[in-house]
Amino acid sequence: MKEHPKLVKSRQTGVKVLAIVAALLGVVAVGVGAMLGGNVPVITGGSAILVGLAVYATRLGGGLAARLSVSVACCGQIMVLLAAMAGHPWQLDIHMMFFAMLAMISMLICPVSIVAAAGVIALHHLSMTFLLPSLVYPSVDLLENVGRTALHAVIVVAETGILVGSVINYKRQLEALSKEQSAQAELMDTVREEKALIEAKEKAQSHVVETLHERLTRISQGNLDAFIDDKFADGYEDLRKSFNDSVQSLGGIVSSVTKISSQIEIDSRELSEVSLNVAHSTEKQAGELQHVTEAVEHIAEAMKGAVGKAMDTQKRFDNTTHLTRNGTDVVRQAVSTMDEIEASSSQIDHVVTLIEDIAFQTNLLALNAGVEAARAGEAGAGFAIVASEVRELAHRSAEAAQNINGLISQSNGHVASGVSLVREVGVALETILNDVSEVRGNIAEISEISDKQAQSVAQIRDSMQTIGSETQANAARSEEASAATSSLDMAVDRLVDGLSGFRVADEARQERVSEADLDEEWAAA
Repeated sequence: MKEHPKLVKSRQTGVKVLAIVAALLGVVAVGVGAMLGGNVPVITGGSAILVGLAVYATRLGGGLAARLSVSVACCGQIMVLLAAMAGHPWQLDIHMMFFAMLAMISMLICPVSIVAAAGVIALHHLSMTFLLPSLVYPSVDLLENVGRTALHAVIVVAETGILVGSVINYKRQLEALSKEQSAQAELMDTVREEKALIEAKEKAQSHVVETLHERLTRISQGNLDAFIDDKFADGYEDLRKSFNDSVQSLGGIVSSVTKISSQIEIDSRELSEVSLNVAHSTEKQAGELQHVTEAVEHIAEAMKGAVGKAMDTQKRFDNTTHLTRNGTDVVRQAVSTMDEIEASSSQIDHVVTLIEDIAFQTNLLALNAGVEAARAGEAGAGFAIVASEVRELAHRSAEAAQNINGLISQSNGHVASGVSLVREVGVALETILNDVSEVRGNIAEISEISDKQAQSVAQIRDSMQTIGSETQANAARSEEASAATSSLDMAVDRLVDGLSGFRVADEARQERVSEADLDEEWAAA
């Protein structure tokens, strides 16, 4: 895992500081050795070797080898100083420098270096306690020195544990901080990349906006030859193609609108003339319809009068029919009466015949009575006179009967003639009644037809009035249409004037742009 830069820098600084401390300790050891009359060459040689090791550690940077080397060099310089202080009362106090050095080595933030230094110190004390105790302690008593070594070992171990724990904890904090900073660095890299992308997009957007602004300015000035030939950045190429397509479509629309507006101008003028002619014709038709409506109204009034007269005539024919039926009934009654009279005449004739027979018998009886009276002579004279009177009476009765018979025959002839005439009158009345009934039916049909015609004429009148109103409204609408057509004509003129300010790209230019876009699409595919 990559170490935190602060940790690396701290270790590099610690190696340099400890190297300086090792050099200073070497100088101090040589000086102390010279002052105390020690073996200066050995002390100087040992110190020089350790200083060389420390300097070499600085060349290695802040790696583990450099940290171990400088730690050993510093501890070694204290050992040389401790040997140089042999026999001096302060020799025992020099051991405190080992504890201080462990604390100084912790600036390397390396548990291995601390443990290694503690191990070197422990090895030095343990070996010197048995081999050359005078180079470590003022006393040469082995048991006492072993006790001191054990005490020092406990202190070193405790200090080493504390320092190692502190260093590990600090290192963990640095590692966590390193992870956080790495994440922040990655985030910053991502932000920088995003910022770069945003800047690139903004630059591309700025180029796109400037290009679109320039082309739209052309379009606003009426120049529709505003195709974008230069390619845009990725993500905006479709916008360029869409813009070119829109400009091409707009040019086509303007061209089509220009052509259509010109045709509309011609058509609107023709339509205006037609509207005026239609308006005049409609006004004339409205006048004619007014006259026709008035005529229809007169006809309707006349038909209404005719219907009234037809209904009056129908009523009169109804009365005539009633009277004719009454006359027919009277004639029938008269015929019946004549028949009864004829029957009575027959009975009277029978009675007259009976009277004639009675008169004939009476005459025969009178004749017989006269004959008998003649036979009786004078005794029957009176009886003969009575018989003569009876014969005379029978003769007169016979004459009277013959006269009555003649009168009855004549009356019967007149009655038969009257009956015949009355029957003829009855037949004539029946015929008249039938004709009157037929005429009445015809008049009823004529009345009904006249009524329907009157209703039809009234409907025609209403329709004509409606048509007249609609015709007048159509005339008004025709005038409005004429006025609207005039307004349309003026609007088309303004449209044509407005479209004349546009300059459209020629067809060859549009075809080249379209072919270029198609080639790019094929190439992309």
